[in-house]
Amino acid sequence: MTGDFFPDLTGMGTMGVKGIKVWAYHGALEFERLVGQEFIVDVDWWGDSSAATNSDSLVKTIDYGQVASLVADIVGGESFNLIETLAKRVADAVIEKFGMDLVHVTVHKPNAPLEVEFEDVVYTTFVGARNAPKPIRQAVFSLGSNIEPRREYLQFALTALATTPGIENIRVSPVYMTGAVGDIEQDDFLNAVVIADTDLPSTELVRRGLAIEEAAHRTRDIEHGPRTLDVDLIRVGDEVSDSLTLTLPHPRAHERAFVLVPWLALDPDATLPGLGRVAPYAAGLHQRIRPQAERLFLPS
Repeated sequence: MTGDFFPDLTGMGTMGVKGIKVWAYHGALEFERLVGQEFIVDVDWWGDSSAATNSDSLVKTIDYGQVASLVADIVGGESFNLIETLAKRVADAVIEKFGMDLVHVTVHKPNAPLEVEFEDVVYTTFVGARNAPKPIRQAVFSLGSNIEPRREYLQFALTALATTPGIENIRVSPVYMTGAVGDIEQDDFLNAVVIADTDLPSTELVRRGLAIEEAAHRTRDIEHGPRTLDVDLIRVGDEVSDSLTLTLPHPRAHERAFVLVPWLALDPDATLPGLGRVAPYAAGLHQRIRPQAERLFLPS
């Protein structure tokens, strides 16, 4: 299963969710689409799991709970005549959202209206990521550092994002100095915002941000304490997510001048899904923030 249709699976791990049961209304016969019946779906996927296995970190793997929920939503949604079509829609959707390299979807229709005794009607499809559309969305990252050399840490993060395959057309805001938020006494932050186009899954963008923080020796010994580098994913297109591994848009972005002010310097019409334009939120904030003369630079 290699070549133009399927990616090379050498060295990849596989994971699956079996027996996702959904009452739905698929079938070529009219009464099937009126009365409905139980469908059962199995999903297996392949991908590079080395980051997850090496770190034992949930944020560096695909959340199978999110996969199961998405599958259930699709199966219980639009009706199709054929389970072949349903299986392909499920495979395309999970690849688009989670960025697997290959997905294997099996749809079971154990109560199909047959005139003979049988155990199950089953269709299985393999879908490779190269066949699934990868929509380009705008991603917004917030960068911050309050441990010297602060500007060098921001520049490191910008360079790392700009050289990530799948992240293109990067723009970076001016640098701002802002007072720390919270009750912990600590040095002021330098902050900037990065806007980019990407076809990467949001979970992969989160993993990339965490990897950049780790490379900058970010520690979390003190919650909300001093840090070498923050790389926060603020928004990805119009995506909305609320799970253990991914929350979009960032739930506190509209309360943070160090996010909104640099962002508005790049995009005066910036918006957050569910909240609309961010300019009115920025106008209502009174956090100490001031622009710095020296800017970050994009790698050539």
